[in-house]
Amino acid sequence: MESFPQQQLADAAGISKPYLSQIETGKRKGTLAKALNVTLEEVIAREAE
Repeated sequence: MESFPQQQLADAAGISKPYLSQIETGKRKGTLAKALNVTLEEVIAREAE
């Protein structure tokens, strides 16, 4: 999986950097699969590896 700076990932997802941080820390619900150009299933599978 490609590595993104936090601001670049937030921009790709169409969300603010603070909102992205809240998703990452579990304070907000959301998925960044679309911004990463992967399916949610691929994200889950990679987490299991």
